Amino acid sequence: MSQRTTLITIVIVLVAAGGYFLTYAQQLRRTSEWLEQMSGVDDKEAAKAMEQLIARGGSVYPRVVECAQNVDAHVRRRGAMVLGQLGQPRAAEVLIPMLDDAEPSVRAAAAEALGQLRVKDSAEKLAQLVANDTEELTVRISAARALASLAEPATASQLAEAVAYRPVVDEGQKDNSWLLRMEAARALGAVATSDGGRGCRKST
Repeated sequence: MSQRTTLITIVIVLVAAGGYFLTYAQQLRRTSEWLEQMSGVDDKEAAKAMEQLIARGGSVYPRVVECAQNVDAHVRRRGAMVLGQLGQPRAAEVLIPMLDDAEPSVRAAAAEALGQLRVKDSAEKLAQLVANDTEELTVRISAARALASLAEPATASQLAEAVAYRPVVDEGQKDNSWLLRMEAARALGAVATSDGGRGCRKST
């Protein structure tokens, strides 16, 4: 190979490498911008940023985990929502502890995300949330919805309790507990289907 050919080859490699690193740097900058928007107060801008982050896939996972552990509950909730869409099973180690978050909206988002990821190890904790009469209704509904995706036979008893749940409601107060009963019934149906009905009927 002549000296000129070698020089041309080196130039081509350097140009290609430079283009790659420039593209990579631009992607990092855009990711940082989306993360900043997701952490902002504008819900519409945050939603757009979340869509962009989800489209980036697993490459943004570490940065989204940081959001899920933010001191701001709104940011934690959004972080949990994105983790549920990234399709990363390792997110379970972040999301399961979030079921004990002090903020109900964060607990609900974590429950939904675990259902989307079909994390079987979260079934017991989700069932406890569904059966807890003192838990926020929105959290119980999200947990029941997640259990419908998991279809774990061991959760049948808690789901049956939720289906039978009838709270005492003051006159004039709106009762949305039907949403819990509906989601619990759907989850119970999923359990019956996956378990061949063994978890929902007595043997003869």
